Amino acid sequence: MTLVNEINAEEGPFLLQLRTEHTWNHNAFIRLLSLIHNEYINTKYEQQISREYVFGIWFLYEFSRDYALNFMYKELDEKYYEKAIEVFHDLIFVYFSLDSIYLSDEILLEKINNLAPN
Repeated sequence: MTLVNEINAEEGPFLLQLRTEHTWNHNAFIRLLSLIHNEYINTKYEQQISREYVFGIWFLYEFSRDYALNFMYKELDEKYYEKAIEVFHDLIFVYFSLDSIYLSDEILLEKINNLAPN
């Protein structure tokens, strides 16, 4: 699975499951965040980034946040969703601004990897 597959909601990504099945797949969500984090690491010294990625990542964040905040049936604990959206927000902030809110990029990756449903 690539970030482009996730952005385009091709077979099996987090967004497709969220939109069509109304299912928040934790493992797919972690995979998505890891792909975005890898894209950030790979492009953090570039002055320009792909408009397709920028829009796609922004859309994934917005849709995920809206789902977590507004979906009436929540299969996971509300605190999990709050933490998941907080970590996603921190990730896109770093990706868009190139200014880490953490002491190192590894701290953000640890937050991603330590996110777990209750």
